[in-house]
Amino acid sequence: VLEKYGWWNEYVEAVERYGAYKVEGQYRRGMGKQATENYMRHYYQSRFEDYYRRVKCPLLMLGEKELENEREKTAMKGLRELAEQGEIGEVDGWVHPYGWLLDPENASKAVLEFLARVH
Repeated sequence: VLEKYGWWNEYVEAVERYGAYKVEGQYRRGMGKQATENYMRHYYQSRFEDYYRRVKCPLLMLGEKELENEREKTAMKGLRELAEQGEIGEVDGWVHPYGWLLDPENASKAVLEFLARVH
């Protein structure tokens, strides 16, 4: 599936290899169906607007530089405004949750620039 979108690279492969294990001659993911379902059950019950109001430290949210989805832009800006020191860092080609793996150099650069400003 990741190849279909052009997201397969050496970093994605490393993560997939790390989370794989061999059972009866086949490879399986480290985070199985039950673990994924448990994670998602709690994830969708989270109220991020409550969480971000409590964040007191500097907060960086990463997003696509040319984000076209207005609903997503509005959501990110709203959450950023709830935090005392929130910023949105823009990274070309950012795709959540694969941004770190698709372009680790630019993602890291955005974080380092943020840390230099808030430190």
